[in-house]
Amino acid sequence: MPLSATKNTRAAAAAAAAAAANDPAAAPAADASPASDATGVSCVSVGALCYLQQQQKQQQQQQKQQHQQHNQQRQQHHEQQQQQQQQQQQQQQQQQQELQRCIGLAHNWRLERFIEALVAQQQQQQQQQHQHQHQHQHHQQQQQQQQQQEAEEDKEEEENDDEC
Repeated sequence: MPLSATKNTRAAAAAAAAAAANDPAAAPAADASPASDATGVSCVSVGALCYLQQQQKQQQQQQKQQHQQHNQQRQQHHEQQQQQQQQQQQQQQQQQQELQRCIGLAHNWRLERFIEALVAQQQQQQQQQHQHQHQHQHHQQQQQQQQQQEAEEDKEEEENDDEC
């Protein structure tokens, strides 16, 4: 490759880079270099095309990376939402279980108090019945004693009557 072609290629690449960067001072210089190869295609055009293709590839790669990052973020966000929902469900289940346990304890406590009250009432009734029976028996004993005394008195009176 002749030395002038290498210079022209470097100049074309620099001019293409400056033109692509929208540097108004360098753009006329790129237009002013009429170097071309045997096919008539200017070196500036080839260099600019190469530079633009590289820029396009970089942009595509950046967009691809951004899409991947966005998808990862969406997936992570979705996973976080699922985890939060699971945690909320677990907390709700725990709260429900605790509530059921408390209700059970309260129910058992009320049931125990009810049973205690029922037992106390039955004991009181039994005591009253026992006292009533005891009073009734005592009354019967008094009546029997009274009847026996009356019978003995009647006997004594009869015996006294017989003696007379």
